[in-house]
Amino acid sequence: MFLFLIVCWLAFTRSEVQILMQYQGLTAVPTNGIPNDVTNLDLSYNNITELPDLVFGNYTSLQILDLRGNLIEDISTTAFANTNIAHLYLIENRLKQFPDLCSINRSLTILELVGNDIRSVSEENVTCLSELVLLELTDNKIATFPSFGNASASLSSLYIRNNGIKVIEPDRLSGLTALRRLFLEYNLLAAVPDFSQLPDPGLTVLRLSGNPLARIPSDLFGSLPNLEDLSMTNLELDAYELPKFDPQSMSIRSVDFGGNVFVNFSESVLRDLASAMPHLTKLSFRDIIGPNLPHLDKAFSNHTLSVDASYNRFECTCSLSWMVAPSDNIISINLAMTKCTEDSRPALINKLIMYLTEADMCPAVLSSMWNSYRAKNAADSDIRTCAITGFDRKHWLMVELKRKVNIAGVNLSLLSG
Repeated sequence: MFLFLIVCWLAFTRSEVQILMQYQGLTAVPTNGIPNDVTNLDLSYNNITELPDLVFGNYTSLQILDLRGNLIEDISTTAFANTNIAHLYLIENRLKQFPDLCSINRSLTILELVGNDIRSVSEENVTCLSELVLLELTDNKIATFPSFGNASASLSSLYIRNNGIKVIEPDRLSGLTALRRLFLEYNLLAAVPDFSQLPDPGLTVLRLSGNPLARIPSDLFGSLPNLEDLSMTNLELDAYELPKFDPQSMSIRSVDFGGNVFVNFSESVLRDLASAMPHLTKLSFRDIIGPNLPHLDKAFSNHTLSVDASYNRFECTCSLSWMVAPSDNIISINLAMTKCTEDSRPALINKLIMYLTEADMCPAVLSSMWNSYRAKNAADSDIRTCAITGFDRKHWLMVELKRKVNIAGVNLSLLSG
């Protein structure tokens, strides 16, 4: 006897019946015990090995079918005949080819095939999925970017991460009129695809992380005018510097450069980035290899920015003071596990930057400010009476300098080191 749960309710004129049969040790789809009007069937994490002819043919109301975590190797071309399935989950099975799902009555909108052994995607098998909106092919062994036939007109989200794709032919992109989200992480792409072949309005989300990309073409963003979210982590840029940004990339809101190697981290490149992306709100330099980050607060003075600078090692000098005392336009900065390198002052080596202050970073500069302030007739008693508990004199001076733009004539440019 199979253990299962039936949940039924009415919403207006539509009844929904959910059958949950996970972790039951099933070796085949049950032939009895499932009502014909089932709308949501969960058979995940069993030991089902195949889906024979017409196995779901009686379930014409079935909308959601979850078969993840089974041992399915073979799916009959008529297994889903007469059904109107909208969401099909075949994650973590043993499929070696893209299944023929054409017997589904043109209703499938979400198909997830993560973690199988699929080597190629037949255009014949995918073109009949003319209503497909989301396709998940992550963690397979696909070497050639598919041609989607009639599915190109509806597909808006494509996940094809961690496969073996080396190149994407331009004609494979030209028909994807609905594509907005493209996830290509951890393939073998040595060059950025020609996204100018994508029809307008084009992508809003692009993930290229983990590919052996030697360069980012300067015209990339001009061909993606509506791009909002860009991830380029763990690449192999041979120039070891940030790519140039086209001023046309006006929509980008989030950029991730984490895990790259940057030898030349110029402030001018960051200013170019800031001017090219006026809507940018999130910027990540997590786990990079390179010199100190220049003053992001200056380069992005017209932005309201959240910064991720975690898991790094920087030389702790006055040039990093903006990290521990960021200006108002840096609304948050993640410094988790970011430490001072061996090139820092001995007292700071291996210290976590998140616990340091500007006085730690700039002792000589703040001492100079202190002497300058005292020289302008600021008596010790004036400072001792200041009600800032726990602040030493140098730290208090730094706070006071920030509050009074030109107090005692001290040159504020000293803060930048």
